[in-house]
Amino acid sequence: MTASPEDDYGALVGWTTLEQGDRFTLRLQSVRKPPPHGEDDVHSHYFLMDRQQAALLANNLFEIARQSPPDPRSRGLIKKLFG
Repeated sequence: MTASPEDDYGALVGWTTLEQGDRFTLRLQSVRKPPPHGEDDVHSHYFLMDRQQAALLANNLFEIARQSPPDPRSRGLIKKLFG
């Protein structure tokens, strides 16, 4: 991956999502310097996506983290308590 002048690098420090009908707004927050951070150091980036894009992003993040998505089935009390 080659960086271009339009690329913006930073450390991810937070995110929020806002559901808007069949679309989402994803806000990613990043900083470009080591701590301590002031309010002006946090940069917000907003992305609009539909459910399909959100699912693809989630699957990609699970894959690169070498994690499995959570089991969609409801867990019983015993499993919740004892894994």
